Amino acid sequence: MHSYSAEALQALCRLKRRGLRISDGAAENRGQGILQAHLRHFNRRRRPATETARDIVQDLASATGIEVLPRHEPDLAEFLRDYLTELFWKAPEDSELFWDVCGGDYLAPLPFYQHPLNDALNADWKERRIWLNPTDDENLARWVAKAALCEAQLCVSFLPLKPRERWWRDHIINHSTAEIRIVPRTVAADLRHGEQAQRRILVIYRGSKR
Repeated sequence: MHSYSAEALQALCRLKRRGLRISDGAAENRGQGILQAHLRHFNRRRRPATETARDIVQDLASATGIEVLPRHEPDLAEFLRDYLTELFWKAPEDSELFWDVCGGDYLAPLPFYQHPLNDALNADWKERRIWLNPTDDENLARWVAKAALCEAQLCVSFLPLKPRERWWRDHIINHSTAEIRIVPRTVAADLRHGEQAQRRILVIYRGSKR
């Protein structure tokens, strides 16, 4: 398991530049330990980054030898939120794993996933390998349109079979490079974690634009 020691130390140094006060070496070690623990927990559970950032600031403020001035709290929390989002959105360059852009604590079968509250829909997918398993809601068409841009190195999309929808025609049938695979109902139920099975397909988009 990755220790996040270097990442915690980097974050601590940046927090100090933003007003975090640390009295001595022992307090610095405590601060690094707090950050390490939160990074490991965030990687496992992936709560919203805003909540985790707030908890980190509170834990640092309560630690012996560490002072967080009230006027610095919003800036520190904002930095930590952005740091968490950036750190866990970037996959290792040599990784063959996929990013589950619709994943959350309730549905995250892959090791790397972007929490919905971190807005993966508007994030940069360039050079990434994407697993797209969206819910069938008002954002479905937007997810498919995003995938169809072919920004990602590879995007494997697990989608409901809805040939009457406009997004189906525009971004699947009339897309010049989309690859379609029919998924058996039993496999579809497994991938949707036991939900009522409906006919689904895999649509594969590869790295260059139409």
